[in-house]
Amino acid sequence: MVSLEINKTTLLKLIGKELTDEELIDILFNFKCEATIVGDSINCEITPDRLDLFSVEGIARAIKQFLEIEPGLQKIPIMPSTETIYVKNVKARPHIRAAIIRNMIFDEAFILDLMQIQEKLHATIGRDRKKVAIGIHDISKVQGPFTYKEVFPNEIRFMPLDMKKEMNLKEILEEHPKGKKYANLLKDFDIYPILLDAKERVLSFPPIINGELTRVSLETKDILIDVTGTDEKAVENTLNIIVSMLSFRGGIVEAVKISSDDFTKEFPSFEPKLIKIKKELPEMILGTKLNLDDIPIFLERMGYDAAIVGDSIEIFIPAYRVDVFSEMDIIEDIAIAYGYNNIIPELPKLATKGEFSKKEKISKKIRTVMIGFGAQETLNFILTNENDCYTKMHVVPENYIKIKNPVSSEFNICRTWILPSLMKILSLNKHRSYPQKIFEVSDCIVPDNTQETKARNSRKLGFVVCHETANLTEMKSYVEAFLSAFKIKYEIIKFEHPSFIPTRVGAIICNGENVGFFGEIHPKVLEKWELDKPVIAMEIDLDKIF
Repeated sequence: MVSLEINKTTLLKLIGKELTDEELIDILFNFKCEATIVGDSINCEITPDRLDLFSVEGIARAIKQFLEIEPGLQKIPIMPSTETIYVKNVKARPHIRAAIIRNMIFDEAFILDLMQIQEKLHATIGRDRKKVAIGIHDISKVQGPFTYKEVFPNEIRFMPLDMKKEMNLKEILEEHPKGKKYANLLKDFDIYPILLDAKERVLSFPPIINGELTRVSLETKDILIDVTGTDEKAVENTLNIIVSMLSFRGGIVEAVKISSDDFTKEFPSFEPKLIKIKKELPEMILGTKLNLDDIPIFLERMGYDAAIVGDSIEIFIPAYRVDVFSEMDIIEDIAIAYGYNNIIPELPKLATKGEFSKKEKISKKIRTVMIGFGAQETLNFILTNENDCYTKMHVVPENYIKIKNPVSSEFNICRTWILPSLMKILSLNKHRSYPQKIFEVSDCIVPDNTQETKARNSRKLGFVVCHETANLTEMKSYVEAFLSAFKIKYEIIKFEHPSFIPTRVGAIICNGENVGFFGEIHPKVLEKWELDKPVIAMEIDLDKIF
């Protein structure tokens, strides 16, 4: 969830209608936004997919549409370009898009709102500036045309924001707080991106810092927004979100011409995207009777333009609704406008009743046995990262499932085994008393080309014990007691595993197959997890023995 702080008086002024706190909370909840109102402050917890709601303007627009004050797609007129950005070959961040917003009226609250949406977009769609970075400039302080190019670290000097002296790019990365924080984004490059005006004055050093020269102030009337990044679509989406917000505030949008060796084109583009769905699909998916003539009205309340054409419903999606990918997203918005509370639940007419699967019944028994060992059950995320799953465990990464578009680098792969998750819990609980015994019975995701999805769930048991005298013999007794509790025939053989001390690790063999391993965790692994007491562990593939 993304936390957003907005001013209630500003919100109601933009909506143009008085609403009680209860009404505001109920309406915001329709947009998957949990709101808390204290005095004139509204704290919103918003799902990260609704990037268009990351500002008071975006929320006000959505509410006006929902209440049918101004339903339908927001029309944003764009004036022809009077400025150009010439783009040279910029390897570090090859894409740039820009727009000019004129006749803005700034006050301190609005500047803070502008900084807030910039921060939220950097953290979400921008992946902490790795993918997208935003610059906002007082254009009256500079002169076009502008140039976006690469320069050497010592080639150019300027005064970055919040500094009182000029610095070159190398000095900024080493001394400026923002430079030190984001220097890693440019560590693979010898020359850096820079945005200059016609007089070679610096507007921005993306993705690090803007220049003090173009700082936005209470006297600012016209601003230039530049968005740079590594992903062209993300850059354009980010620009559209900010421009639509400022246009809602009354700003006049003016295009900026982007000119490179490959193309010359004006941005932003607010051409709506068209999606067609079968007119019977919403009723079929939602399982409730809908008046067909009401569906375009529902869609207009969610900010779309819609019409029934033949056997289809044509929906025009605004450029700032970057969360809409498919017809199911459209149907979800129809359900919101119709009202989830108006959908009457029905019990399915089935001749069967629900019960635990065999796997869950066995897992329940396993949990009982582990609790009998004095262990405490944990529940971890099935998503993790390469560092925790492999590097810290001294394991060479094997075949695993990687998330294509992760929300965070902390959760970018599916785990293939459980012990790293348990080691992480131990490392976070060093302040707790010992001995510590924790286990988890849960799923891992392993690649499997025989499956339609090329992957399958694998139920595993992980168990770790940490205290001053933990040793192989102790864990061997737990392993034998566990297998005996389920009357499983087994043998234990010598085994090697990089996470364990050599000669202090064994494999569990059932029916001639290796079903698990146990032993004493290697000191180098303990060091990686910053653990100063011995750890013994076991992991068993439950699918193989049950």
